[in-house]
Amino acid sequence: MKIKPILTERLLIRELEAKDLDGLFKIRSNDCIFKLVIWGPVSYLETKKMLEKQIEFQNMIDRKVFVFGVIFKEELIGECFLVVKDNKTDAEIGYYFLPDYWGRGFATETIKSLLAFGFNEFNLHRIIAKVDSENHGSSNALIGAGFRLEGYFKKDSMIKGEWRDSKLYAMLENEWKNLIS
Repeated sequence: MKIKPILTERLLIRELEAKDLDGLFKIRSNDCIFKLVIWGPVSYLETKKMLEKQIEFQNMIDRKVFVFGVIFKEELIGECFLVVKDNKTDAEIGYYFLPDYWGRGFATETIKSLLAFGFNEFNLHRIIAKVDSENHGSSNALIGAGFRLEGYFKKDSMIKGEWRDSKLYAMLENEWKNLIS
């Protein structure tokens, strides 16, 4: 199931391609980006293997994993994903951006696109995002896109050898419809 590119005011959000390897490595090998994330940073070889797997997902019939490159002025500045849960009514989103693009509204713009994609394409009931409690930029981007804080989890994620707190943000389909109407 191939997905058409998504155009926003400033961004092109599209399926990852083999030509994205170097740009993706620049993102996935960045210590700053993955400071508060369970995985990463990763090597060039790991990035290549992950990209190959993500491209394979694009040909699956009953696809549940969607990973996109976020392009600004022809540069890969980030990536984002939507994973549809097994129940097919819920999904989780996530996103990573190069630090030079933090604080410029790109995450909020991307999140809004993922919401439209998830709710329109899959008739989802609920979309969630989980972030480290100290990732204030990500929390602000989610709130800016209309998410609400749904939960706070104490020491639930092991990140870089340390138990960390997480925040769970969510949006229901009816909340999203009210937001866009």
